[in-house]
Amino acid sequence: MIEVEKETHVRTALRLGLTRKTIARMCSRFQLKTQRTGPRSGAGHPEWKGGRIEDKNGYILVYSPGHPMARAPRKKYVFEHRLVMSQKLGRLLLPNEVVHHIDGNRKNNHPDNLILFQTNADHLRHELIGRCPKWTPEGHARILEGCRKPKNLSPEQKARNSEQARKRIANRLRSKVDGRLLPGTIDRPPSSADSTGEDQAS
Repeated sequence: MIEVEKETHVRTALRLGLTRKTIARMCSRFQLKTQRTGPRSGAGHPEWKGGRIEDKNGYILVYSPGHPMARAPRKKYVFEHRLVMSQKLGRLLLPNEVVHHIDGNRKNNHPDNLILFQTNADHLRHELIGRCPKWTPEGHARILEGCRKPKNLSPEQKARNSEQARKRIANRLRSKVDGRLLPGTIDRPPSSADSTGEDQAS
């Protein structure tokens, strides 16, 4: 009763006509796995509703304690759409993989309504195709203000940016294609090393 039917000490004692202390002593003697007092977890709870709940964002979660994809911190519920996609692929989903609802209904977790994206960036790229953000006038104003606001860089950052810019310009000036300078670059006079190399080649 204790391990198979998951009965408490009190209920087991009542069924067997013994005291609770006697049941506790026998469980300790035979090392039986006892149950906590109060209502059971999961299907044994009197208010059990099937193990499916809806979060504040409209997603369905399924009661699956101990599942590798269960949500922290209690590790008892798994997003149903991720669970369905995992069963469809026959493997666990990676944390960076995103499951998308084709019809936009977050409660419709049928396998045919779900597609998998490798990253959230791929998901957003798919979602934003052909869409224009509906910014408010206040949003436009904040964006413009952010673009016009000067960056408060430290002297070290300014020096580093200047050095990087100098290196980019120098590399651009030294770039050649088929032995000819790119359009817009400045020809430089041959150095002594170049002359030595030409003499040795001839």
